[in-house]
Amino acid sequence: MTEKTKKNMLITDDGTYVNKKEVHSLIFVILCRIFTIILAILGVVAFVTGSM
Repeated sequence: MTEKTKKNMLITDDGTYVNKKEVHSLIFVILCRIFTIILAILGVVAFVTGSM
């Protein structure tokens, strides 16, 4: 489990506390999904141009 210390917490604009590890893991997952979509598009483009 994650510790709820002040070092691990961020304060948002409305004054609520958010766990930094949760924010960083969410950003990582979003980046992985973006890269997956980009690689899939590049794979389809390479397949189409390679078969011509």
